[in-house]
Amino acid sequence: LAVLDLFPIVSWLLLGGKCRYCLKGISWSYPLTEICLGLAFLLAYAASFQLPTFNFQLALWLIMTVFLGFIFIYDARYYLILDQVIVAASIVAIVFNLILGVNILNMLLAAAVAGGFFLLQFIISRGQWIGGGDIKLGVLMGLLLSWPTVLGALFIAYVSGSVVGLFLVATGKKGMSSQVPFGTFLTAATFVMMLYGQQIINWYLNFLYV
Repeated sequence: LAVLDLFPIVSWLLLGGKCRYCLKGISWSYPLTEICLGLAFLLAYAASFQLPTFNFQLALWLIMTVFLGFIFIYDARYYLILDQVIVAASIVAIVFNLILGVNILNMLLAAAVAGGFFLLQFIISRGQWIGGGDIKLGVLMGLLLSWPTVLGALFIAYVSGSVVGLFLVATGKKGMSSQVPFGTFLTAATFVMMLYGQQIINWYLNFLYV
């Protein structure tokens, strides 16, 4: 590829959505992915305004945005969550959270609860309700978000997944027994709680005690 072909979004527009050499169409999903990831980076940067300076917290958010974005896209397309990506992301989450002073017991508790929650579903349903990748993703969610923030991510994922699933069934695009890439909802919910978890928890607690 030429250098001018490597600029996100701009290159796709300049090329008219086609390969420079074979003239085959380039899927709109590529610039859409670039736009979404760009917006995700902007949200992470905007959320960092509450931080005293550019530090390890923002670095963690930016790195995990890449991991979560990859998991989201790959699961949406192939209904698969890659082990090597989960392992790499988990190592990053552990190292950065330890540097940031996150309590290791809270991290392990969150990983055990989220991973164990999906493992229990996997065992009960014999793999019909949930996939093995979701179990590992649950562990990653716990290591990244810690306790009790991971509970908020699980709640958001299940609510949003239910709403979207019912919409797809109502519009005839999915059946009641159709598979849905649940990892996409888990990663999106993890991203939200990673940036705004404390604010969401505070809002919820204030709502309960008003």
